[in-house]
Amino acid sequence: MVLALSALFTMVFGWSAMGFSADLLLFAGAGLRQPTDQLIQTFQKETRHKVHVTYAGSGQLMSSILASGQGDLFMPGAFFYIKKLEEMRRIDSSKNLVAHTAVVGVNIHKADLIRSFDDLARPGLRLALGDPKAMAFGRMARKILSRSPLKEAILKNVVVYGATVKQLAMYVSQGDVDASII
Repeated sequence: MVLALSALFTMVFGWSAMGFSADLLLFAGAGLRQPTDQLIQTFQKETRHKVHVTYAGSGQLMSSILASGQGDLFMPGAFFYIKKLEEMRRIDSSKNLVAHTAVVGVNIHKADLIRSFDDLARPGLRLALGDPKAMAFGRMARKILSRSPLKEAILKNVVVYGATVKQLAMYVSQGDVDASII
C-alpha cells in the first residue's frame, strides 16, 4: 500500500529516528521537485532513513504504482490522484498539506503581448498545456478553461501538450511556445 505524500511531511516533522534505517520509495510530481528534494534532505539527515524518489507526471506515477505494486509514499500534483487510489484501496492514509497553484508562464519576449488570461485567446499565439492524462496541471488547465468564455479560442492556440510542469516551463523559457498554464 502507498501512503500519500503528506506522509513524508509527517515523517519529516513528526518522527524521530527509531534506531534503525529503512529505504523508502517516493513517487512525486515533477513540478514538486525543488521542495521535495529539500524535504527529503532534511528527513534523511534527521532520521537516517533513505528516500529513493521517482519524479514524473502524476498520472504516470499513479500508473507506475498500479502496475508495479511498489511505493511507500505518493506526492501527486493534485488530490484527484489520491482520491483515485483511495477508491481502489491502494492508499493506507493521506493528509492534504500543500496547495499547488496554477500560473500562466509567459516567454520573456512575449510579455508585452500577454498581460492577462484573456490574451491567451489572441490569434497566432502558441500555447502549451499539460496533458490531462499525464499530469495534474493538465486537468487543472482544462478545469480553468471550462470556466472561460474564451475556451475555444484559447484551445485553438495550443500547439503542444506536456507531461510535466518542468517540460511546460522549458517550452516557455526556450521560446518553443509563447505561454503555458503551469
